Amino acid sequence: MCKLNPILYTQYLLASFGNVTGTYLAGIIECSHDAVSDFLRSHPLKPRALWDRVKKLIPLESRRRGALILDDTVLDKDYSEKIESATRQWSGNAHKVITGIGVVHWLHYDPVEDDYLPIDFRIWDRARDGKTKHDHAREMFQKAMQRGFCPDWVLFDAWYASVGLLKLIHREDLRFFCRIKSNRQVSLPGQQGIYQRVDALEWTEETLASGQQVWLKAFGWVKVFRIVRPCSGGKEEEQFHITNHLALDSREEAETILADRWKIEQYHRELKQLTGVERCQARKQRSQRNHIACAILAWLNLFEEAKRRTITVYQVKERLLHDYLRHQLMTLTAEVCS
Repeated sequence: MCKLNPILYTQYLLASFGNVTGTYLAGIIECSHDAVSDFLRSHPLKPRALWDRVKKLIPLESRRRGALILDDTVLDKDYSEKIESATRQWSGNAHKVITGIGVVHWLHYDPVEDDYLPIDFRIWDRARDGKTKHDHAREMFQKAMQRGFCPDWVLFDAWYASVGLLKLIHREDLRFFCRIKSNRQVSLPGQQGIYQRVDALEWTEETLASGQQVWLKAFGWVKVFRIVRPCSGGKEEEQFHITNHLALDSREEAETILADRWKIEQYHRELKQLTGVERCQARKQRSQRNHIACAILAWLNLFEEAKRRTITVYQVKERLLHDYLRHQLMTLTAEVCS
């Protein structure tokens, strides 16, 4: 019988396909289900464990380029009524309010190496720690500054475009580029104090191409870009994105910067599809936290192997099954021919 530890559990998540329950693991390593439950409840894994692993993959020179990207994802627990830390919240993936566990991530993207790596995460559990997702986001940003990050851009969506975070980034002399909601209040040059909704601004061909400089209420001068995105059903969505880098005067360059933000969406998709991060059925919040931490480390293992082989993380996962099937078929063939 193997003794459970974080490394073994992480490898289990990495190698499993579909079923990642404690009962299934107990049967594989021939231990009791209680042993798996006790392990998940009694070994607190902190986000620091992620940084201890990932910091060697992001040397100091890499931390001073690229982008820091902020977003959260909701782990679907919509059919679970008694899981601690699971609350009703909006899911961008489901496009509706569901019961789930919110995980806030900061990710670093290095365009030179084309590496996108999570550097920190927090579980949103306001009932226990009293913190909002915005509180977690600001605390992790300050931690990233202490760890030597000084990226070209800080990117995030409209949900996190609070004045508090904008000012925090601006005080660090860093450049942000983020979407804002259409009802944010701005005033034009020479009209400070006369505010209007950002979606009420008038646009010419020139300002569409180069952006408009406006005063964002409670913050200061920003450059705003109007970008139209295609939606499902052949429709289009009007979006507004702002930056404190007033010299940015090209919508094409703005859209290039904006495209980097989707790296965190790619990471979240891979995390959910390849590590079973959503599939833990344990009820205790500590068990869920440990499972999530191990799932993130499992993704990191996939990333490192994909980097070594110059293939995708999906190919790494697929080859685990491919190698197993080939071994089984070779063994059966040898038995039939003997």
